Amino acid sequence: MRTLISLNGWWGFFFRRNSRILAFTAILLVVFVTDLGGASDWPNGQLVTAKNQHYDDGITVKMDFASNQVMMISEAELLMTNKAEVLINLEDYPIHQAGAKRDQLIETVRTQLAKDGCAVLKSFLTAEGVRLLRDEADRVAPFAHASHGKTNAYFTADDPSLAVDHPCRRFFDRSNAFVPADHFKTNGALRRIHDFPAFDPFIKACLHQHDVYRYADPLADVIVNVAYAGDGFPWHFDTNNFTITLAIQSADEGGLFEYAPNIRQDGENFEAVKAVLDGVSDRVKSLALEPGDLQLFKGRYSLHRVSPLKGSTPRYVAILSYVEQPDMVGTPERVKQLYGRVLPIHLERAGLRGDSYLD
Repeated sequence: MRTLISLNGWWGFFFRRNSRILAFTAILLVVFVTDLGGASDWPNGQLVTAKNQHYDDGITVKMDFASNQVMMISEAELLMTNKAEVLINLEDYPIHQAGAKRDQLIETVRTQLAKDGCAVLKSFLTAEGVRLLRDEADRVAPFAHASHGKTNAYFTADDPSLAVDHPCRRFFDRSNAFVPADHFKTNGALRRIHDFPAFDPFIKACLHQHDVYRYADPLADVIVNVAYAGDGFPWHFDTNNFTITLAIQSADEGGLFEYAPNIRQDGENFEAVKAVLDGVSDRVKSLALEPGDLQLFKGRYSLHRVSPLKGSTPRYVAILSYVEQPDMVGTPERVKQLYGRVLPIHLERAGLRGDSYLD
C-alpha cells in the first residue's frame, strides 16, 4: 500500500489553501498508512517532480502535482539535504568568501597554532547545526565501539628493556567509545560539514603546510567520540598529524581537554613527556570546549588527555582527521583498540607514514 494522499479536485484546492493547518493531520495519516505499507512502496523510493513548501513550525510538505501525491518530511530531513550553510556560522566565519575577513581569520588561527598547537573558533556551528549534529550523534551512539584497558601515550606494548619509569612503560586506565566513520551517511550533518567545498581549503590554509591530506582511513576519517560518566582518555599522542574537532554535547561535569603544546615537535622528548605524566610539568594547558566550537589541534605533536566525566549526559565530540602523507591509515593495532575491527586496507598500508615516531 502506497503512502499517498489524493489531491484531486476540490480537495486539492482546499489543501493548498489550508496546507498549514492540514499539515499536522497529514502527518498522522502518513504515519498510519506507512505502518500498513512502507517506504519501498514509493515509485523508485521518492517523488520525481515535486514542489516543496517549508514552514517555520518545522513541517515540510512535499507535493507532486503531476501525480496528485503528497508526502511529509521533517525539518531535520530537509536540512540534511540542504547545503552546509545551514550548519556553519558563516556570518562570523566566512570561510567560503575570499577577502579580508577570511584572511584575518586564517592569520589568527595560524598564530594560535604556532604558539601552542591549538586554536579554537567559538560557536563555529549554528544553533541548528549543533542540534542536528547532536541528533545524528544520538542515532549512531549505539554503534560506538567501547574499549577499556590500560595504555601508554603511544599505544604500544610494554618494553621490559626500558627503565620502569620510562614513558613507554607508564600505563594508565582508558575507557572510551568511538563511532567508526562508516556509520556516517554522506547526506548526514557531519559529512555535510566536512564535505562543504570551502571547509578543506580553509583548514589547509590554517594549518599553513604544503602537504595536508584527509585521513584515508575508512574507519577513522570522520568519527564521533562518545563518553559517559567515569570515562576518560589518558595522556596520549594522535596517529594523525592534525585533528579537527567539533564539540557537539558536553557532559554535566568533567571532560576538560588538557594538553602539553608541541612537546614532540623536535623528537620524542621523553623527559618532557615524563614530567607531564608525573604531574610536574608547567607546559600543561586546560581547555573547556562548548557545543558548536571548532578546534584545530596538532595532536601528533602535543601530548593530551580528556579528564573523567560525571553526570548522566554523554559527551559527544566529532573528530575530523588530516595527515601529511596521502593514503595513510591507522596501524592495525591501534585501529583494533579503538574501533574493534581491522580492514584489509590497514594491513596493506601498515607503516605508511611520513615520520618515525613510536606510534
